[in-house]
Amino acid sequence: MVGNLTLSKMNVRPEGYTIEQIDALPMALEGNGSSPQPSVQLKATYEMANATLSSGARIRVSHAGGFKCTICDRPSKKLFDGACYPCFQNSAQADRCLLNPVSCHFTRGTCREPAWAEEFCYQPHYVYLAFTDKFKVGITRKGQVPTRWFDQGATMAILLARVGSRHQAGILEHRLSETFADKSHWMKMLKAANSRPSAHEFLETRNTALQILEKALSGESSLQLRAPLPEGLPKAADIFLLNGAVLAEIEYPLWNAVPEKIAAVNLDKSPTVESTLFGIKGQYLFLDCGVFNVRRHEGYVVSCEILS
Repeated sequence: MVGNLTLSKMNVRPEGYTIEQIDALPMALEGNGSSPQPSVQLKATYEMANATLSSGARIRVSHAGGFKCTICDRPSKKLFDGACYPCFQNSAQADRCLLNPVSCHFTRGTCREPAWAEEFCYQPHYVYLAFTDKFKVGITRKGQVPTRWFDQGATMAILLARVGSRHQAGILEHRLSETFADKSHWMKMLKAANSRPSAHEFLETRNTALQILEKALSGESSLQLRAPLPEGLPKAADIFLLNGAVLAEIEYPLWNAVPEKIAAVNLDKSPTVESTLFGIKGQYLFLDCGVFNVRRHEGYVVSCEILS
């Protein structure tokens, strides 16, 4: 049983890996040489409020109406994308560039929190290709691999490039989004279950993505793809294309078949959700009453119980 808590996204990690092995995974997935290495299989395992989630668990989540800001942790009557109104208006963590990093405005001197941006945005990031319900491109901080792939429900993923800032990653992602999707449809992603294309098809698509980047970076307009680097920040400005990256194949704990019709359940319409768990993918719990998006409810103060 877990008592009152502020709901946050589920903790997810690859099954059978130690903390040290997880920390070493990003560099291992970069591979070496000029051709892809053998694939690695990763199986997602989940915890919610420090309790491991397993097949057939009976879960009860109740919301009495309270919220806490996911940025400053202060009580709030209402959340705006997980933030209280002051943070939504003033925090860099709620700025538009967090979701759209190509629009970063740090070098123009208009960042809401320059010190936070130096720590969060100006560190190594990856650009990657993944398969959710379709091929898509994305970016993530180095320390968030492979967690980011698990969170979005990717069943295949591979690193394309390592860069020195979030802004730079956003610029490369924006170029790739002219050819590939950069978003997934949550319902299609869930219905795709653990399906994935063949390794051959995925690697062919990955080669296409790398060719786009190689051509763009070697062309006359390559300077337009290189983000300006703030003076005084000792961060690498280089772009490293990862021709020898390792393909990750990811499995999710889906103990029953995914239903043809998927209904979302949330705490705004039903303050108490009590149901039996039969699968997890991304940040979604498959329950016998519908699917519950844990991440959507970040900041809700709830009573959470694992009944059996």
